[in-house]
Amino acid sequence: MEVTDQIIIDKLTVFRHNKIQLNTCRIKESWLKDHNLYEYLMNRFKSVKNIQEIIYRIYYKLPDDLHLYCKTCGKEIPLLFRGFLYGYNQYCSYKCSLNDPNKIHKLTDVKQKENIDDEYVLNLMIKDCRLVSEYCKVKKLKQFGIYDYMMNRYDDL
Repeated sequence: MEVTDQIIIDKLTVFRHNKIQLNTCRIKESWLKDHNLYEYLMNRFKSVKNIQEIIYRIYYKLPDDLHLYCKTCGKEIPLLFRGFLYGYNQYCSYKCSLNDPNKIHKLTDVKQKENIDDEYVLNLMIKDCRLVSEYCKVKKLKQFGIYDYMMNRYDDL
């Protein structure tokens, strides 16, 4: 049986949560060698030797002579593979990422909401894993009069 990109995609994907996803447990050298896919993958792209990057390129049908350009300014970006979740960089710098019109639009939408209160901000911080201890201290101090469980409002003698 001749190995092709479609066979690789079929063997490495699974149907989970009502969508097709890459099964990252199968992207191991030993599993690929057992299924006679390793040699094909290593020879698939001449410029790439990282198995994860090769599979990422096959899965998203990216060409061998890949050139990426910044979304904001259009400069060419050096190829830096960040993993399956992030892929390649989309911007040449942090400054360009902040000047992206799509991101600016998202930020202004959040600022224009009418009912922004402490609970809304706290929920956003929890979702983004940015629970700041100072914010929590102030909130607890306002609500309960204490900010630490070791503090006691009563004078014990």
